[in-house]
Amino acid sequence: MEATEQQGKLAVIDLVELVIQELQRSEDELEATVSSEQLLQLLDVCHKAVKVAFDFVKQFDDEPGRRVALTPHLGMAARIIGAWMVVEPSKFEGDFLQALPHLVRHLPSHMLGSLLPALDNYHSHAWADTPGLLTKMLELVATASSEDAAALQRSGAVARILVPAVL
Repeated sequence: MEATEQQGKLAVIDLVELVIQELQRSEDELEATVSSEQLLQLLDVCHKAVKVAFDFVKQFDDEPGRRVALTPHLGMAARIIGAWMVVEPSKFEGDFLQALPHLVRHLPSHMLGSLLPALDNYHSHAWADTPGLLTKMLELVATASSEDAAALQRSGAVARILVPAVL
């Protein structure tokens, strides 16, 4: 893949993440900036993007010869999934819990950080038995830069997730 194509895809992912983050604002804040019709359109676009991301994750195992080349795209899908599951954890809960083993199996630990806030929305019994997840979460914490480690510590997500899962 050419660098410009990769940059373009990353820009789209950044845009989708930004839209999802904006949807987390209060209703009053949203109503002040977008109409109800625009909000419904944004939600529809986000739902479609998340559905495409889940479909990609499900099909990833069907592409064994192309996995190395597709891993960055899987990381992009994980970013969209992680961002959306923080906003609306119930709509795609089943898809998320089914995709989690695939994401954990195929992504390096540093690419799983976007899923931590999403895991915080579920009781640990729903995901703690996912093969390799706890190991990769510990790797993520151990290899995080000082800036990333400080952000993880401030958010408290790692402690809220790891402690109940280990106990």
